[in-house]
Amino acid sequence: MKKHILILGCKNYPAFSSKKVISGGMEVYVTEILGYLKKYFRFTVIAGYSTSDDVGVRVRSVPLIGKFALQPISLFFYSLFIAIWQVIRGTRYDLVNAQTPLSGFVGYLLKKWFGIPYIVTVHIFAATPAHVGWAARIYGHVEKLVLRHADQVLSAGYELKKYLDTRWFQRWSCCSRSSGYGCSHLRWDKRE
Repeated sequence: MKKHILILGCKNYPAFSSKKVISGGMEVYVTEILGYLKKYFRFTVIAGYSTSDDVGVRVRSVPLIGKFALQPISLFFYSLFIAIWQVIRGTRYDLVNAQTPLSGFVGYLLKKWFGIPYIVTVHIFAATPAHVGWAARIYGHVEKLVLRHADQVLSAGYELKKYLDTRWFQRWSCCSRSSGYGCSHLRWDKRE
């Protein structure tokens, strides 16, 4: 039986499939990567206003509340409750792949409560010292918790990888992948 992977953090799947949300790089990334990997794995994607006819890809479509800034927060809460409910009801996930620190927090909780490993794919600089205010500080703490406890952290680009290594991974190294091609070179390197 194929391994089952839960994908979290995309506002819609496939990318640009809904006019109600703005697709970006992470939606394109997930659409491309699932295109390559769906013959080897089963996927469940929790995303906003989404449908899919792809064999091996099950979509849990949720409504997203608000405009650009609030959509990831509403997606987080829907993802949290749906993922926990599915696991309690017997759905077996072998891995959670989170696309944002907020969705990574869902992965963190699933790991703590149910032992499901999770990886985080980092697409942007989420919480840098340039971000100010109480919300940015909270987000920075969430990001730190999520990235430090992830089973693997993937970077969408090399410059982002260097930033993450400097900011969060003094003892660990995240790996980098270039968009759209292959995954065989991905690994987790422990630095002593």
